[in-house]
Amino acid sequence: MPFDAPGTLSDSQAFNIAAYVNAHPRPDYRGKENDWPRGDPPPDVAYPTRSHH
Repeated sequence: MPFDAPGTLSDSQAFNIAAYVNAHPRPDYRGKENDWPRGDPPPDVAYPTRSHH
């Protein structure tokens, strides 16, 4: 981390960035039920999709 300079952050810095990102709510986008149009969502998908119907 970061992608273009792997290994340049200390473990502590990488942990702090991950904690910051995880502390924010995930965005809730309209139309997400249309994700996975081929009916292949991962088993742990966190919302209903058209493939679940």
